[in-house]
Amino acid sequence: MPRSRINNNREEILKQLEKKSSKKKISVFIILILLISVSTFALTKIVLYPKFKKYQISKNKIKYEKKSKIKKEIGEILVFDDITVNPNKSNGRRFAVASIAVETFSKDVITELEKRKPQINSMLIKYFRSKTVIELTQPWFQDSSTTVLIKDINQLLVNGRINNLYYLKLVIQ
Repeated sequence: MPRSRINNNREEILKQLEKKSSKKKISVFIILILLISVSTFALTKIVLYPKFKKYQISKNKIKYEKKSKIKKEIGEILVFDDITVNPNKSNGRRFAVASIAVETFSKDVITELEKRKPQINSMLIKYFRSKTVIELTQPWFQDSSTTVLIKDINQLLVNGRINNLYYLKLVIQ
């Protein structure tokens, strides 16, 4: 009996040692994770974030400078005649009058636009007739239609492209 008791005691002592060593391993592991987390946070907050902020500021500054340079330069402008249409689903009771001007930085494009005025007027009439009165009166209509019309007009052109389109008049009655 004494031998089995000694063996049992040994086993218990070994189990206790294993528990203590596994607890030490877990605590070391947790301390390492905490240390890595704190150092990552510190690195991000102290080093990376300020550099990112400086990068964003310089990027925005460059973008602003480019925009301001472009907006300061005025290209050649061609004004189209007023376009009067009955909007879609208005049954002829309502009408819209639109007047636009296009801007380009090439005199060749102005010449081509002059030659293609009938095509462009026809395209503009089709575009405005496809819109309902509700669509024409939406606050976002002018911006979205400007983008669409620039794209459509540029598809007609061979010698270059227009850079901007301006509404001179947009009246819905």
